Amino acid sequence: MNQIRTARLAGHAIDAGGSPPGAPDDLTDTLPDTLAAAVARLADCLTATTSYVPALAAAGRALMLAERAERRLAELERLAVTDALTGLLNRRGLEAELKRVMAAARRYREKGVLIFVDLDGFKPINDTYGHAAGDAVLAHVARLLAAHIRATDFAARLGGDEFAVLLTRTDWQQGLKRAESFDALINGATVAWQGRAIAVHASFGFQTYGSGDDLLRALNEADHAMYAAKRARAVA
Repeated sequence: MNQIRTARLAGHAIDAGGSPPGAPDDLTDTLPDTLAAAVARLADCLTATTSYVPALAAAGRALMLAERAERRLAELERLAVTDALTGLLNRRGLEAELKRVMAAARRYREKGVLIFVDLDGFKPINDTYGHAAGDAVLAHVARLLAAHIRATDFAARLGGDEFAVLLTRTDWQQGLKRAESFDALINGATVAWQGRAIAVHASFGFQTYGSGDDLLRALNEADHAMYAAKRARAVA
């Protein structure tokens, strides 16, 4: 009996290689055909993916460089339309916005107001306190303008001591009130400089526009109105 039992156990013994006698060398030989095919395809995919790793890494680097170049281009475009000293739009930037606003005004029959601002007595500030003091005055005026416009409005430094404010979707009466508030705000301002208070003075020109107007012409008319106000103030 023990010999028979031993023989039976010997018939199911595991060999030194770890596989029962007669076991297939390839695991897929024991799997259904569909599962074996799936395992084979997975193995092929893993092999292919491994071979594409360098190409994928190169593509990732190229994408990163492209995104960096796009951000740099956007920054250069922003700088091209921005005044470096004040952070407001420069003349080029304002003219671009005027074109877009004019298109919207024609389409939706909108009205608005242009305000031209020119500082009075700015050259004596530079002559007396130096150009750094003059830059501080310009930056202060720019902050005042930027802090008192809506998100839909635009403020720009046109060059030197000249500024402009574009108030969109604003009628004549509203625009006049806003211009008067800017007048009081800037002409009541002072800039602290090396222990002294520099008083700021400015003249304003006011011009409305409608859906059929040319905004560049309206800007020039606001400029002319500002010079008329400056002459009147000088006479007074």
